[in-house]
Amino acid sequence: MKKLFIPIAVIAITTFIFSGCSKDDDTESPVITILGDNPYKLAVGSTFNATTDPGATASDNNDGDLTGDLVADYSGLDVNVAGEYEVHYEVADKADNLADEHRLMYVTHTGSQLAGITWAVDDTLTSSGTTINLTYQVNTLVSSSTFRALIDGMSDGFFTNSVYMDMEANRITIPTQTPNGAGSGKVIEGSGTISRNLVSGVYTMRIEYTITDTSNPTQTASGVYISQ
Repeated sequence: MKKLFIPIAVIAITTFIFSGCSKDDDTESPVITILGDNPYKLAVGSTFNATTDPGATASDNNDGDLTGDLVADYSGLDVNVAGEYEVHYEVADKADNLADEHRLMYVTHTGSQLAGITWAVDDTLTSSGTTINLTYQVNTLVSSSTFRALIDGMSDGFFTNSVYMDMEANRITIPTQTPNGAGSGKVIEGSGTISRNLVSGVYTMRIEYTITDTSNPTQTASGVYISQ
């Protein structure tokens, strides 16, 4: 029987070739690109899953397109509670390098969801000797903005007019504005939060705001208001 003889040089070259292709030499993670809006604003009660998600793509310097291997994790998202959440996208290449990117989610109440709700004062603070009394109803959208609502009947002792507020996650912003019909020299701005009890269905708004009138000193007040 003839003995098989392989030169040591050949073995060394073969070993080098295979070791050069080892996954241990690949230390670069794939790149994930989020598609669509990020942050993404979603109405409370809406659906967000693999069907409605704008998705993401993934690519790797060695393995090419890995989009088909992407895994989306929606477990941290609660579409029934206004707030700020994350949806995660993960993928690994053949060398087990892991990539993880996230989409910031703002689950937000819409103006239409608040339409027709009557609010009652639950707790108010007084500033500069003037009682700020808010009796109002969020009853309509302003223009075509889904996440904007109009506050009607806002009384601060200076005027009773409507103002609009913007919503993002559980946050409220009353942009600097002259309330409708209030005339010049009257400006309001503020911020706050809004939440809804899933058991009782009661909404709670906490707002802090500043009202400036050229004929009166600036008034700052805050209050808690609950839906009836």
